[in-house]
Amino acid sequence: MMTSVLRSDRLRRLLLLAAIVAPVVLAVLGWRAAPPMVNPDSAMGFLTWESHRAGAPWNHLRSPDPANLARDREEFLAWWSPAQYEVPGLWRNLGANWGQSIVLTCLLASWLQLGGCWLLGRSVGLSPHATGWFTAISGLQWHTFYGFGHFRGGDVLLIAFAPWALLWAWTVRRRPYVFLLTAPLIVLGGQYLKLSAVLFSLPVVAAAALGNAWELRQRRALAAAWGVAAAMLLAAAWGVFSLGFLRQGPTPGDVGAFSGSLVSVLGFALAAPWLAATGAGSLIGRLAWMAGTEAEVLWRNAGWYVAPLALAAGWAAARYLLRTLPADLRRGVALITLGGVILFVLVLLRGSAVALEDRFLRPTAVALLLVLAFTLDHPGRTRALLIPIALLCIAGFGMMSAAQRTTGLLHLQSRGHSGLAQHDLDPAALRELSRLDRAPSPHSRLVYVPFPGAALELPRQRVLVTDDFMFEREHRWQGRVPELIAALPATMEQDGRGARIRRRFVDYSPAEWQATRAGDWYFWTATTSRP
Repeated sequence: MMTSVLRSDRLRRLLLLAAIVAPVVLAVLGWRAAPPMVNPDSAMGFLTWESHRAGAPWNHLRSPDPANLARDREEFLAWWSPAQYEVPGLWRNLGANWGQSIVLTCLLASWLQLGGCWLLGRSVGLSPHATGWFTAISGLQWHTFYGFGHFRGGDVLLIAFAPWALLWAWTVRRRPYVFLLTAPLIVLGGQYLKLSAVLFSLPVVAAAALGNAWELRQRRALAAAWGVAAAMLLAAAWGVFSLGFLRQGPTPGDVGAFSGSLVSVLGFALAAPWLAATGAGSLIGRLAWMAGTEAEVLWRNAGWYVAPLALAAGWAAARYLLRTLPADLRRGVALITLGGVILFVLVLLRGSAVALEDRFLRPTAVALLLVLAFTLDHPGRTRALLIPIALLCIAGFGMMSAAQRTTGLLHLQSRGHSGLAQHDLDPAALRELSRLDRAPSPHSRLVYVPFPGAALELPRQRVLVTDDFMFEREHRWQGRVPELIAALPATMEQDGRGARIRRRFVDYSPAEWQATRAGDWYFWTATTSRP
């Protein structure tokens, strides 16, 4: 009875309908009543977009010069890819605010993912039934919905990119000349969307290359010439990207000091594709937070437990799931998954500024969901029951998390005219920022804010942005402006950070600062006249 229900067309159609309608519901709520939050990385991207609209060169952030606050400087932003702000910026050009632009971007990405998953499933030989499951579960998964409530830029765009990139690899695996023409575009396109896309796009290109090499194996001279041409084209594409973008400024991939144990890194990297596919990584992170620790600390301390479990899960997947796939698809999925894991480990070991978060392998997880869907067309007695239940759990967790997240945003009162939920600003502080933004003489005033999201509420003002709210750094600012305002939360005043920050404006004495309070925020003002 249970098996017949799980294999029914009615359930499949309901799941597909939910995957199509749920993003619309979240978008409408985000537009009207529950605007999204934005993380600091994406906020910096949005500020870069606004700098360009104000006259700065493309992908340059305009900010006050630390050597003289009276003038501005422009810096190339290589730390994040430009698509994270340029795609939402398309909606901004049409008159939407940032919150509305985010929900429209997430809605478009969700639907593009659905279309890509359907075409991918049918192209690799899934039945309409299994393709429907694959498409629906991908669309209802935790990561798909997360951006509607908490926007993380390129992560949303990669959700749309992943199934189409896999479809490309499958389509060109026996078309060597089409591969040569299009493979560089896959690599460059992935980097434009998000720098960490290299963990996915390179293995995808490698899988397509392997298929073409297998196709040409009987013609050794041609295969060698094709391999040299492919390597040269890909190297040229990466060289252009590296010279034109990566070397223009610091990036997360710059070599740093590796901290932690090799076992922890290997264990997490092996588990990450499954954590991302199921949403379990977010659940474990939530439980860690409730227990008073951070997920990063948990993963770094649990390596000796995670690594054996991840290896066992990988063996079970290879033993019981991969064997249902056609040989060329089996090779491709194995290469894409293992390639992503290996690249992730190498990035972490070289000390890059990349956290132990499964979202970096979320594109890779699409291939694993495809594997699970394949078992629906080749069910054994046990798989016919367990796999659909597992897929329903993935979808159910994604929908419940989205409902919980949206409910929290509905009750959040701090909403700025940027269209964003500002959970670190109370309503009184938001009203004061809005008053400052409307005040006359914006070019003679400089406002300091300790996190990037607050600067999006001051589009008419010169703003000095830091991330001191999360990570206090040793800044030093020289020069004077007609009016300097430092907006600081009460928590930073109480722990002494507020006073330290004001002292870093080295040409201002402590006696010059005068404070007013708005809610749980202090607005310190200093003018040009010396005491």
